[in-house]
Amino acid sequence: MRQSDWNAFFTLVLDRHRIAPNIAESLVLANPPGDIREKFDQAIQRNAMDVLRYVSETRRIDVALRDIGIKPTYLKGWLLAEQLFGAPSARQAKDLDLLIPGDARSRAMEVLQGLGYVPDERHPDRYLDASTDAVAKELNNLSLLHQEMGLSVEMHWRSHQFSGWPDVLANPNEHQIFASSAGKYLVPGDQANLIYLAVHGSLHRWSRLKWLHDIAEIAGRRDPDLLAQDLEEARRLGVGRALALALDLSHYVLGAPMDWKPVASPWLVARCLEEIASDSAVPTSLGQRMKFYAMTLVLAQGWRQKAGVLRYRVWGKPRILLASLGKPA
Repeated sequence: MRQSDWNAFFTLVLDRHRIAPNIAESLVLANPPGDIREKFDQAIQRNAMDVLRYVSETRRIDVALRDIGIKPTYLKGWLLAEQLFGAPSARQAKDLDLLIPGDARSRAMEVLQGLGYVPDERHPDRYLDASTDAVAKELNNLSLLHQEMGLSVEMHWRSHQFSGWPDVLANPNEHQIFASSAGKYLVPGDQANLIYLAVHGSLHRWSRLKWLHDIAEIAGRRDPDLLAQDLEEARRLGVGRALALALDLSHYVLGAPMDWKPVASPWLVARCLEEIASDSAVPTSLGQRMKFYAMTLVLAQGWRQKAGVLRYRVWGKPRILLASLGKPA
């Protein structure tokens, strides 16, 4: 490849799809130019250092929340990396996602603020009071930033933002304790995690290969009978299309074993493949946004879910602003 191609590849791997740790061994075989190899090694080292800071911060946050009776469940991040790939740094670190009970929002927020976290100024919802029921009904998380340490936390109180969609992580009996190398933490159970990750990735158009790599690893560990049970449970919850799409894409893109017949909409699969190959993870033009909305509507099952998507997309910021005034749209 030309130098310009290697530079573009480095940007795609590190910034666009965030899969640098996942391809580290394969990159050696490709024999990249020395400067690309050096930049890649530096990126891997920075990620390892960032992960170490998030591992330490997870402990600090967990102790503080449990001291007041809140038991957070941790989503994705370094804990998922260790669960799936055996090392906390096997996924690129971006933030720490934690799920807390909806009725504990205010207390959890007070704890996090006491630890030095404030609403992230880069986030459009930074000015909202997530402790109010009206705002919490319209959002599913709040982004926080520790300005001195440069660490980001997303505090979730449900698994996604659309009304009319099931909260696939609502049942605490489907969460389990994971004994990590840095302590024991609560995480989603295997089936709940698979379904949650499938919905999360699908609602984001699978715009990052990082998420699909997780699905491929999980699917490869589960036998056909378990995957059939997973699909049946996802259908029961009303998100069967999301899991079907995740499994099909994991096969087509990353070669995960396909122990099932293709079950997702061919149109939806094709659109996701286009998104994966695009230059940006965020739709910018009107045409791209319209295509994204169309994909989400195809993914939705039943009129309640479709109405939830339209409500979220059509009202946009005015809906959130009205909620912040205690007048939900």
